[in-house]
Amino acid sequence: AIPTKRLQEHLGLSQEHSMVVLLMGGGEGFGSLVKVAIAIGERLMRIGHVQLVVICGRNSEAQQDLQNHPWPFHLNGTSMGIVPKVLGFVPNVHEYMSAADCL
Repeated sequence: AIPTKRLQEHLGLSQEHSMVVLLMGGGEGFGSLVKVAIAIGERLMRIGHVQLVVICGRNSEAQQDLQNHPWPFHLNGTSMGIVPKVLGFVPNVHEYMSAADCL
């Protein structure tokens, strides 16, 4: 097995953040992936030191909405860190799951 930090680097995830949270949804059955991702993402940005990865599967509308969302870069003068990484269908979802600290 590849060490988690090396796998995170391989996937282009932030090396500055101590935790990776993975949220996955697709074209069927999740409900409002966009609303859930925004709520979780904005909360995690306030906590800091967390990278959110959202895999939307084949739900291109959700992917587009999340990529276009105006993620806050600053709150009360404090940097919120990096914007969540939003992906569509990925053939290596197992690598993202292995790289995540929380699913």
